[in-house]
Amino acid sequence: MTTNNDREDFAVRARDRLQVAGVPVTAGLLGARHAVLVDQTEVRVELPGLRSDGSMDEDRLSMWSWREIDGARVAEDYLIHAIDLSVEPAAKVNLPGAITAVPPKATHLLADDEKHLLDRVIADAHMQMIRALDIWLRMARWKASDPFFGRGQPYAPGVRWSTRLADRFTGNDIWVATATLVLPGYRPISLETWDDIATALSAAEEPPVAVDLLFDGIAELRAGDVRRALVDAAVAAETYIRNVINESLPQNLGEGTSRLLEELGINRAIDQKVYAEARARVGLPPHQIASEVKDLFKARNQAVHRGKLSVTAAQCGEFLKAVEQLLVEGQLLRPIVSSYGHTG
Repeated sequence: MTTNNDREDFAVRARDRLQVAGVPVTAGLLGARHAVLVDQTEVRVELPGLRSDGSMDEDRLSMWSWREIDGARVAEDYLIHAIDLSVEPAAKVNLPGAITAVPPKATHLLADDEKHLLDRVIADAHMQMIRALDIWLRMARWKASDPFFGRGQPYAPGVRWSTRLADRFTGNDIWVATATLVLPGYRPISLETWDDIATALSAAEEPPVAVDLLFDGIAELRAGDVRRALVDAAVAAETYIRNVINESLPQNLGEGTSRLLEELGINRAIDQKVYAEARARVGLPPHQIASEVKDLFKARNQAVHRGKLSVTAAQCGEFLKAVEQLLVEGQLLRPIVSSYGHTG
C-alpha cells in the first residue's frame, strides 16, 4: 500500500450475500468453498457454517434431516438459504487514507468522481458475483443430475388452496377438492458431488447447453408451463444432435458445405442417417433416435409456428424423458433420479 499526501492505493475485496432456494447439502459441507472463474476473475462461492457455539443463523441455513441421539438432534443435511460470494477487483482505488477509520460510505471524504468510481467498481463486482452464482448453480445441477437444485420447492400451481365448486346463484360451496399434502423432496449435494463440481470449475467447464435446456424444461413442466417446457425440450434435443454432427466433421470443411449442414432440417438429419453416421465418427455407440423425439419436433413446430399446443402435460413429460435418455446415451448426463412430471 503506497501513501501520497494522506491518500492510499487500496486493494479491495467485494462481498455479497445472495439468497438461494432449494440448495440442500450434507452436514459435512458447511463452510465449504468453490472458486468460479468469471471473465478470468476468480469469484469465491462459500456455504454458510455454524456459529462458534454450534448454533445456526436461520436466515442463512436450516436443518433439513437429522438423527436423534440421546434426545438430541444431530444434523445430517441442511438447506442453504443464503450464500456468501466475494471477488477481488484487479485495479486498486486511490482514496483518502482515513476512509477505513470511519463508518462505510463516508461521502464527506470523497469527491463526486471518487463516489462514481466506487459505485462502478461495486456494480461491476456485483454482476460478476451474480454470474458466478448462476454458473455454480447450473454446474451443481449438472453434476448432481438434479434439475431442481437451487430452484426452490417444486410446488405446482394451485396446490396451496383446494378447488371449490359453488352454486352460481347463492355462491355457497357445494364441493371442495380433496386436499393433497405436497412434501418437497430434496437430494442433498454429497461430498463426492462437491468434489466433482470443484474439478469442473477448476477446468473452467460449463454445463452443456443441451443439459441446461433440458433442466429448464423439466422445471417449467413442474411449474405447469407446458408450452415452454415443450420448446426447451425440443431445442435441447436439437442442440445435442447438431453438436454431435458438427463435432464429427473435418476441421477444414468448406464454408459452403458447413452452411449447408447448418441449414439442414433436424428431421432430415435424423431420417437420412446423418446423425447415426456422425455418432460413429466421434466414437459414440449406435443409438436409435426414439420416436418420441421425432414427435417432439412436430409438436414444437405446431406450438411455435402455428400457435397450437397439441400436447398434454403428461405427453410433455414423456418427451422430456426421451430427451433425457438421448443425453444419457450421449454421455452428457447421468440418469435423473427424481420424478419430474407435472404435479398439478
